[in-house]
Amino acid sequence: RQGGREESLKHNMLLAFDSLVAKLDALYIDYKASSPAGFEDRINYWHDKCGMDVGLMKRMHKLRIWANAARHQDRDRWLRNGPHSQEDAS
Repeated sequence: RQGGREESLKHNMLLAFDSLVAKLDALYIDYKASSPAGFEDRINYWHDKCGMDVGLMKRMHKLRIWANAARHQDRDRWLRNGPHSQEDAS
C-alpha cells in the first residue's frame, strides 16, 4: 500500500526532525535566549554561532524541508520536496 508507506514516512520525518531539534536545543542551551525561533534561521545560527558541523547543518536543512512537506499535508509539496524513498530518508 503506497498510501500507508507514504504516511509512515511522513510521520517518521516529523519525529526525526522534532527529536533532533530537541537534542540540539539541549546541546546549545547556552545560546537559547539569542537563537532565532524559526527553524531555518535557528539551524543557520547553530552553524554560525555554535559551531555546528556543515554536514549536519545541510542534513538538518534537508530534514527540515521534508518535515515541512509532511507537516503541511500538501501531497504535491510532499511529492516535490519529500524523500523519494525510504532509502533517501535514511
